[in-house]
Amino acid sequence: FYLKRIYNVFLFIVECHVVKGKFFNINKLFLASEANFIAISLMVDKQASTMQLPTSYEWYREQIAGHHPSVIKNGEHQIGLIKKFGSETLLKPVQEGVRGVCETAFYNSLKHQNDENDVLTEFALFVPKFHGLKTLRVGGKEMEFVVMEDLTYHYKYPCIMDIKMGRVTYDPSATKAKKLSEAVKYPEQEVLGFRLTGYRMRFGCHENDVRVRDKQWGRSRNMENIVEAFCEFLSGRLMEKSFVARQTLEQLCKLRKWFNSQRVYHFYASSILLVYEACMERPPNAFVKLIDFSHVFPANGAVDHNYLFGLNNVINIVEKCWDSFDSASYRIALNSGIN
Repeated sequence: FYLKRIYNVFLFIVECHVVKGKFFNINKLFLASEANFIAISLMVDKQASTMQLPTSYEWYREQIAGHHPSVIKNGEHQIGLIKKFGSETLLKPVQEGVRGVCETAFYNSLKHQNDENDVLTEFALFVPKFHGLKTLRVGGKEMEFVVMEDLTYHYKYPCIMDIKMGRVTYDPSATKAKKLSEAVKYPEQEVLGFRLTGYRMRFGCHENDVRVRDKQWGRSRNMENIVEAFCEFLSGRLMEKSFVARQTLEQLCKLRKWFNSQRVYHFYASSILLVYEACMERPPNAFVKLIDFSHVFPANGAVDHNYLFGLNNVINIVEKCWDSFDSASYRIALNSGIN
């Protein structure tokens, strides 16, 4: 109980700073509280790890956003992504109510789509492979899970950024209260067309050199520091960060091409994952995938401008990172007498 109180008070303080728009105080708050917060987080994670999982299952360590077992809501640990030891798949809890129905129906529609439907066939390349549903007993209760591809299975030290897309993240059926809560959550989203929900990355082949940024950090990003945030994430391979940025940019442009042409779906509160390998002993293999499909609506023949606005901005930002990395590489080469 004591740990939960400390943890929630810390989050409350951070949330108050964000809601009031005092972005300049966020970093000071994190720096002042970093040691205590890390200690508290480790204790809370340890407490969450005692939640009974089925034999041979574990919590997915690379999870960035969404429900997480270290978060306590209404007196209970949330259930996050879990993984069977050695498996190439992940299990994501099916959300309650219409959201869970919508997401599972969407995955099924992609799995069973006609191969002649070029639009859906092309889009399926940007989505983790769906392997059906599975029921497990977790925390003393039966739960249904979506079984999907583990995108990082073949990566030694994956770097992952989660980007919640759209100028608005509430869907057309949202209540006035929901619209208001989303609007005040991150006012910059109207300008950027997305928000960063966090990232987890390593630097080169240093296993213990891990940097984690959470949603509170993401909400402190604005027009002045958003490019820096992306460049920071894309720098896990110091001597190859330009190549990582270029690979990422190529994938994003392919995704934009699809969104410009498709008139099938509109996506709300869906995320883009940027992923690449940090270990220098392996190729970077940067890729882009879409996740979270509990708010997908028919497009009715219209372009998804809400999503495209943010996607265009993400592309422009990654392009700026690539340009800055290229300039830096040129200067290094010049100073070394290579050019």
